Amino acid sequence: MTTSTQKAMSRLYKFAYGLVLTSICFTIESPAKTLELDPKLFPTPPIVEQQIQFWGKVFYHYPTHATVIHDTNRPDHIIDIIDFKVWAEQNNRKTLPGKKLRDRITRSYLKRYRQAIKRFRRLGKSALKFGAIERRVFSVYKRTKSGLYLLYRGKVDIRSQGGLADEFIAAANRAQQYLPYMEATFKKEGVPPIITRLAFVESMFNLKARSRVGASGVWQFMPQTAKKYMRINRLVDERNSPFKATRGAARLLARNYHVLDSWPLAITAYNHGQGGMKRAIKQVGSKDLGKIIDRYSSSSFRYASQNFYAEFRAAVNIYKRLLDEKKVDIDQESLSITSLSLKKPLSIAQILKKTPLKKSILSEFNRCLRASSFTRYRHHKLPKFFEIFIPKNLANKFQIHLATISERRYAKNK
Repeated sequence: MTTSTQKAMSRLYKFAYGLVLTSICFTIESPAKTLELDPKLFPTPPIVEQQIQFWGKVFYHYPTHATVIHDTNRPDHIIDIIDFKVWAEQNNRKTLPGKKLRDRITRSYLKRYRQAIKRFRRLGKSALKFGAIERRVFSVYKRTKSGLYLLYRGKVDIRSQGGLADEFIAAANRAQQYLPYMEATFKKEGVPPIITRLAFVESMFNLKARSRVGASGVWQFMPQTAKKYMRINRLVDERNSPFKATRGAARLLARNYHVLDSWPLAITAYNHGQGGMKRAIKQVGSKDLGKIIDRYSSSSFRYASQNFYAEFRAAVNIYKRLLDEKKVDIDQESLSITSLSLKKPLSIAQILKKTPLKKSILSEFNRCLRASSFTRYRHHKLPKFFEIFIPKNLANKFQIHLATISERRYAKNK
């Protein structure tokens, strides 16, 4: 290589690294390690311990083809388990019933059990004469005087919960590619890395998770909350990036803790809202989550919010158990990626035209990019400092090729 050529290449590298992209900021190279939970930071009042035990069964013992009918406020009171695999066999079906049919069957079970509960309120123990359903309910609540007291006074509420054991194992395997990054990000933001297990509760590490009320991504951010921590516009929705949403989740949790000074409350606020938890503390006069669950009265603080922290604690326990039992493939190929930030506005059209990245790779590693950013808005520029994730082995080529992009071509103003 001649001296003049070397000087030219040197100028090109300086341009590529100094004006277009920042340096590499993170690479995932190893599977997640087992983390221990500090009981001082994450206490478990008795009412929460009951919830943890229940959710541990949901995450570990009850598969997705089973539905549990249980007491809403005393989850250790399990009344029945509907096994739809058995139901299919009994009804000469080769496949499991679909969701609509399962829901209809579950509703019929709940209706019959609620009828039995009403009979105990009217008739007391005499309700046993009505049949097997009443006897089953009685067998659950007769264990304690308080249980019978509540049953006879009609203060029993029941609900159904689908099992998640097989899904949790699948989620634990999916998590291996993302937990190292998540743990490092949480630590950087001052949040205990163990709280990354909350993603099991939110989405089971399903990158395509969407809720009926509009929450999206691994961390299930609602649009209004997400806009405080990430970018959402016609080109991108960063809720759908497991990396960018993780940073947002860590910052939201850190903010919750700064205001509430309690990790159980900060985690519950992720579901119920920081303002909601402040109102709960004021009404109950305590920051003890157990007391809040037992005493706080609010139309919005219902089952999901009351159980959110317990679900997190159960997820911590079951994930560790699966690792200990070697039910998770921790030797799967690592996700080796690099994060780079644009130093000038660029469009998707420019990036695809002038770099070795193909659409499939760009979209796979940058799930925050909307489909329209590759079609209708492909010539619209991504902003300066926009963070792009790419395979580590393409980083150098990506930087060098970007340096050749002319600012006059391909991109249109918004």
